Amino acid sequence: MNFTEFQNDLSSYEPERIVIVGLGNPQRGDDAAGLVLLVGIGKSSLSGALLVSAGTTPENSLQQILSADPALVVFLDACRFRGSPGEIRWLDADEIEDAGISTHAYSITVIEKYLNLEKPVECRYLGIQPGTRENGVGLSEEVREGIKAFFQQEG
Repeated sequence: MNFTEFQNDLSSYEPERIVIVGLGNPQRGDDAAGLVLLVGIGKSSLSGALLVSAGTTPENSLQQILSADPALVVFLDACRFRGSPGEIRWLDADEIEDAGISTHAYSITVIEKYLNLEKPVECRYLGIQPGTRENGVGLSEEVREGIKAFFQQEG
């Protein structure tokens, strides 16, 4: 998965109706990957989408997300899906609970259910396979390289 493919996957939506939510804890190694991806997307050519840095508490951003009247909400987070560290890919909703998306106390599928109770919205999950989630360390080299490769344009 790379940024061009990501953009293509979102191209059927009006940019103003897309909300991209970065999740993670910057104090726990690769758990910060969703937040780092969000920053990179903010610097990219993807314009019009609302970017929300929700950290470890996406429930605190629910009103902001709903106020944007989204057709699509994309969650970015580190999660274990048996890939190589730094690998980035879409996860299906039924994979979320099994993949153990993030290390946070909430269930992201509960967040999705809440959003859909308020307003029908499509939710998608872009996961990045972490290498480490140790406290007090930065991103692993593998995850840094995976994020760098995500944003490199194909030639």
